[in-house]
Amino acid sequence: MQIPNFTYMRVGQILSLALIMLTSWSCDDEPAQIGEEIFGGNLIDTKIYVSSGDALKATNVHSEAVDFTSDAADFSSVNYLMLGEYNDPIYGSIKADFLSELSVGFPKPNVHHDTIEYVGTELRLQYQVNSWIGDTIAEHKISVYELNSVLNTELNYKSDFDPTGTYYLEPIGTDTFEVKNGTIDTMWQVSGYQHTLAIKINDEVGQRLFDADSVTINNIESFKSLLNGLYVTTELLPNNEPGSLLRLPYTVASNLSQELAVIYRKKKILKDIANKDSIAYDTTSMQFPINKEATKIIRYKHSDENSIINFADDNADKLYLQGMGGTKGKVNITEDFINEWQAILDTDNNAPINSIASVEISFYVDTLKGDFRNTLPSALNLYVLNSDGKYVTVSSQTATNPSDFNGGTAKLTNDGAIKYTFTMQNSFFEEFINPSNLGNSQKNYRELFVGISDPKFNFNRVILHGMNIAKDNPNKSIKPSNITVKYVTVE
Repeated sequence: MQIPNFTYMRVGQILSLALIMLTSWSCDDEPAQIGEEIFGGNLIDTKIYVSSGDALKATNVHSEAVDFTSDAADFSSVNYLMLGEYNDPIYGSIKADFLSELSVGFPKPNVHHDTIEYVGTELRLQYQVNSWIGDTIAEHKISVYELNSVLNTELNYKSDFDPTGTYYLEPIGTDTFEVKNGTIDTMWQVSGYQHTLAIKINDEVGQRLFDADSVTINNIESFKSLLNGLYVTTELLPNNEPGSLLRLPYTVASNLSQELAVIYRKKKILKDIANKDSIAYDTTSMQFPINKEATKIIRYKHSDENSIINFADDNADKLYLQGMGGTKGKVNITEDFINEWQAILDTDNNAPINSIASVEISFYVDTLKGDFRNTLPSALNLYVLNSDGKYVTVSSQTATNPSDFNGGTAKLTNDGAIKYTFTMQNSFFEEFINPSNLGNSQKNYRELFVGISDPKFNFNRVILHGMNIAKDNPNKSIKPSNITVKYVTVE
């Protein structure tokens, strides 16, 4: 029987084929050894199957298909804030901002006001190199608002939270900024360089905190009566497309601080050489940080409206993956693929038996230009839709056997390409093709979704080759994403 879309190779040709395909198998044994050790009997042949664009089809899934922002988020588990607006000409636009209470940090010393003097107040936002995507010289207006009530620690806030009505309409601080903020490139290349964006805050707010007594300012609950929290947002100024998006780490491990600083100076009386009094000042600040314990909401909105992605193409030559409500790739395993493998694994006659040695799903990176090299994710996830229509990782869907799929990390091939590879357990693949329990829906993954790991607050992105690029690939130098199966025939 002639099986379409199939590649057969004899044992002597396996190694050369492996070099051409640059396929990394889950088992490094020689095919003959695999057949003898695992399957027993007489090894007749070793074969490799590489899926075609007809057996597997891939398409891009619109962000609204299942929107991660509609799920309640544990913002305390996110190690950074996000701020800015980036109108990506490929993926569409992302706008992000945040609301947060402040924590009691390093208050002023217990001294009289006649020895210390209020100077000013500023919101300090710190970040390091490659903490952004977009145009580093795009100009944004940043606005800081005071919340009119405390954030409720009992509520399950979501990333699509509407802040309308939660803050006083008059900003307490505004400024304009660029990501690099005029700092020369050589400074960004210095190891450990920390850049600080300082937004001046109204003196009324600063004076309120400065004048508070130590009992009030050292207790987190009473401190909230002085300042409920902040809403920090941005607006991309005209003629500054495409804009940029910042990531602002705030954990102790990051050694970066996102904080409100009330600056003051302490007066000192010094004696000069003639024993005359002179006045000197030590300038320092009270710091009120945003930390893990602070209740916060990290908001973002993603729109595909102006992206170049064709969501109607059911066999796309490129898959566009992005976090923060962005696109995923959907791999449709066709009925032809299932039928083909049912025939290969057929054991109902006296013919030699075909048994699986290894199965891999590989996704090849399409481009590394510009931002894509800096934001290339180190790993991808495979998802399925559960009964509630939510994306869940394959391992969480198959909790009884979480190792059905492994891998997903990026690896460099011998010719410099980058691919993400998932290994499917042999027994799982055979059960998927011929379920022993037809009611076991876990084995019926006809649609697999590939996406960014931890996508809710991850602005990494990558473009992958689709399953069907033959029409633009006459010399086969571009490798389509595929399922590759190595199997052996034994008696």
